[in-house]
Amino acid sequence: MTFDKPVGVGASGTHGTISAYEPGKLIEITFPSGTGIPGTHTFTVTGLGDDCWLGMTSTLG
Repeated sequence: MTFDKPVGVGASGTHGTISAYEPGKLIEITFPSGTGIPGTHTFTVTGLGDDCWLGMTSTLG
């Protein structure tokens, strides 16, 4: 993904606009209007000792 400015709330890219951002923990992207897909997708990172878990959730509607 690429964005029109540094990663942060309000930056827009091909997947939509960042609506929530916690560096190193979470990024939520709202789908662009006009795509016919209302909602968001959210990426989260959870530390697990020396490892981490990357989760992705889509919320539609």
